Amino acid sequence: MRWNGKGGAHLSDANPLLSDLAMSGPPPGLIIVHLGTNDLVQLDAFCLRQSVRIFMSECSVQFPRAHLVWSDILPRACYFGALSQSKLEMKRRSINKYHGTESALLRVHNDILCTVDDKRGVFLVLLDLSAAFDTIDHHILLQRLETRYGANGTVLEWFSSYLKDRSQSKSIHGTNSYDVICNSGVPQGSVVGPLLFALFTAPLKYVITSHDIHVAVYADDTQLYIDFNPTEREGAVRRLQECMNDVYSWSASDKLGLNGRKTELQHMTTRFNSQPQSSHGTTDPPSLKVGQQIIHHNESARSLGIIVDYKLRMSDHVNRICRSSFAALCGIGRIRQHLDDDWTAKVVHAFVTSRLDLCNSLLYGLPESETHKLQRVQNSAAMLVARTPRC
Repeated sequence: MRWNGKGGAHLSDANPLLSDLAMSGPPPGLIIVHLGTNDLVQLDAFCLRQSVRIFMSECSVQFPRAHLVWSDILPRACYFGALSQSKLEMKRRSINKYHGTESALLRVHNDILCTVDDKRGVFLVLLDLSAAFDTIDHHILLQRLETRYGANGTVLEWFSSYLKDRSQSKSIHGTNSYDVICNSGVPQGSVVGPLLFALFTAPLKYVITSHDIHVAVYADDTQLYIDFNPTEREGAVRRLQECMNDVYSWSASDKLGLNGRKTELQHMTTRFNSQPQSSHGTTDPPSLKVGQQIIHHNESARSLGIIVDYKLRMSDHVNRICRSSFAALCGIGRIRQHLDDDWTAKVVHAFVTSRLDLCNSLLYGLPESETHKLQRVQNSAAMLVARTPRC
């Protein structure tokens, strides 16, 4: 039996299904129940526990030999229900409906464009946390859930049961290693794992904004940026350095690894604006210190899979799309004679069109010299599908 809770449904709605199952055939050996988050958000922690106890008792009465399995969405229900009254910092795009990497990038991209249009400078820093999901300390996470978000009692025990007593091992050619207990990390591919990560790293937002610096977060990718007048460049660099010092101290105290080698710094401008000069009359690019690592200005950097250059031309990103797309078209062309038109279109959409559609709203307003490159990719893909010879 498998019951999925829908909008407005409750656990009691599954009781008729249990009765029908008892009359339809042999008793099941396994019952899996997935609870809908839209349903559980309407219940507080006490009502949720009572409903679960009642449902489990009814299952045990009707199917005494069946094994009842709950999905890991139950801790997620506690997050939405029992913790909903706390001060939750849920501006993270990773858990907001209808928001993805494109909306996160578009927000930062739009803010930078508006600032540059006002003839102001922008420093952009792309933080990199090494193995972020795997370094979440369980003790600190449970303590933060209790002290910061008010989780206690059975709710805290659910989270503790979810995190603890996990082990991992490696298997190479059929030979298994010893099991190692995992005292840190949350499952990245699970339902509740990214939510726990967002709750654990929520204080990072306040560390950054306390320096009057903008921040945008998507899962474990953090972008912070500061705008300044051209004559106040040195002051902006000092504020940014103080912020990075606090971020480094916070990550060290919470046992997160801030990777200075992969952290990127960019001074965003356009080809129409000259580089702002310091008080000494120089135009040297800025640099920051993260721990023992010195971060210098990079002309291009990768953010959420998109290559952004410091002059906002997006030419490096467009060139990368064209190279990978034409390479995929060449590979498809070698097997084109073995595919019909329908399957060729599907393969082209999977390996070429998907690249063109990735965060394509960031390409709005580019000069014709850049959009023409993308148009050539589309034309080549259409000719490959339609078997049209080149003119």
